[in-house]
Amino acid sequence: MNPSAEDRLLQRYLDRELSADESAAFAGRLLTDATLRDRVQQAEALRAPLLAAAAAPTPRASMAFTQKVMAEVRRQPSREQLMRFDLSASTLRVCRRILLAAAVLCAIGAAALTGLFDRPGADTLQAAPGEVQQEIDRLDAAIRADQQRQEQGRPHGVPRRGN
Repeated sequence: MNPSAEDRLLQRYLDRELSADESAAFAGRLLTDATLRDRVQQAEALRAPLLAAAAAPTPRASMAFTQKVMAEVRRQPSREQLMRFDLSASTLRVCRRILLAAAVLCAIGAAALTGLFDRPGADTLQAAPGEVQQEIDRLDAAIRADQQRQEQGRPHGVPRRGN
């Protein structure tokens, strides 16, 4: 909310910022305008405690308190130390990332050296002769069982195909 021209003039009067002519004209209005006189009295009543507080002496801290505060300030790191710390923290983050990448590369290299990636004969299947025969027998049995199920579901006298 913007103050009106009248409010700004009242404020300048209370702050003693009016020229001699403006102040005389305002004082003349105060003699004839009761509303303006009431507003000035209200504003002065509001300002009185603030002006009194501003004029009151400021309490000073004791010397012991001042010494304790200054000792704590001296214990704090300097601006240069803080800047070095910030730089060293970012350098540490970069170093950690580089070390992590190096560790991953070492792990991959170790896996390659131990043969985890390149196994000879990985593209061919190898099984003992007994295992191959056992798998063939299992597949033959599955085929015969399937053929028997089909024959049982077929009407009598219909020949089988394939035999």
